[in-house]
Amino acid sequence: MLNKKANIVFFHAFEMPFHHHDTLTAAPPYAGLMNDGLRQACKQLKDQYPNLIGSITFRFMRGNTNSLFRNFAEANNIDMIACPQDYIHHKVHKDSINPVSFFKRSRIPVLQNVNAIERTLKIKEGDLNITMATAS
Repeated sequence: MLNKKANIVFFHAFEMPFHHHDTLTAAPPYAGLMNDGLRQACKQLKDQYPNLIGSITFRFMRGNTNSLFRNFAEANNIDMIACPQDYIHHKVHKDSINPVSFFKRSRIPVLQNVNAIERTLKIKEGDLNITMATAS
């Protein structure tokens, strides 16, 4: 049983803007991803597992290098990545990046059997942070 609750980090990666004016004029690429349906689903998840989930946060990364992802994972205290083996990346924005290559090269354990997450949360000791690739 966990001594502390798990913190879940939903993650999405975007390419860096090519032109500097893209950063000044365009809305951030993640602006349209945060909607009421997603918020309600997260609230339902926290309500369903109040003893297992401490927090659910959303983090976005702009860039496409493995070292950037390693820094991202370290800064967010990621201990485990949940990504189904049959994950299919669907671009939700023209700058969306498939995160699987980051996951594979990160040296962070990747839980591919997503049904095993609940069992893992119950038996893993210490703090556990899970990052999940945002699917559309």
